[in-house]
Amino acid sequence: MTRLFLVFICLLSSLSCQKTSSIYTPTQQVPISLQIIPDYNGSPLVMYKTYSFNGKPIQFTRFSFILSKLCDDPTGDCSNRQTQFDFSSLTDSATSVNGLTNSVFINSTSSLIYRIGFGVDSVSNSIMPAKQNQNSPLANGLNYWDAWNSYIFLKIEGMYDKDGDGVFETPFALHTGGNEIYTEKTFLLDKLSNATTVRLLFNVNLEKVINGIDLNVTTQTHKTGDLPVMKTMMNNFSAALIYKGSFVQ
Repeated sequence: MTRLFLVFICLLSSLSCQKTSSIYTPTQQVPISLQIIPDYNGSPLVMYKTYSFNGKPIQFTRFSFILSKLCDDPTGDCSNRQTQFDFSSLTDSATSVNGLTNSVFINSTSSLIYRIGFGVDSVSNSIMPAKQNQNSPLANGLNYWDAWNSYIFLKIEGMYDKDGDGVFETPFALHTGGNEIYTEKTFLLDKLSNATTVRLLFNVNLEKVINGIDLNVTTQTHKTGDLPVMKTMMNNFSAALIYKGSFVQ
């Protein structure tokens, strides 16, 4: 009897060990706030306000973009992390000076490395909006570019007074998309000591994003021949997004 009891105990122990080893515990993610403040050459970016570009008056009606990956692990995948910033609602300086803040996730606030994808990586870019996570901006069909089989990474729209006569006669719509122009950038963060509520602050200068674009020649970027302009814009965008600091809230 004792022998049978010992065999029974060993069998239970074996089954228990097998069950425990099959349990998968996902990495806990920490929510953080990603705040981006836009400006135009040092002045708050306000929609419909007149600025100067290449010596001529310019007004903006839209500045929006999708960021992806958002990864605190330099070797991690983080493919399903996307967020969209659309500054079209910033129609006065009082709101513009605070920019927009979105909630995103990282694995740990103790990391000093933060990688951001400008646009949508090729894995997510191959998935149609209907099959995307409904909480992602990629689920919005208005962000998808059918002709390019790609999401629209960056939108800059407005009116340009190319002859300087006070009349904004030239509309422009500078859009980017396609796997060829997706890029990533790694930022070195302040140490946050495993804080649970964190805000990462960034600034983006729109004048630098469109630097090198000739609006007398290019007012739309919707053709294959416009890829060099798109690449210029995305490279400018990556350089123009500047990390300003991390704050425990």
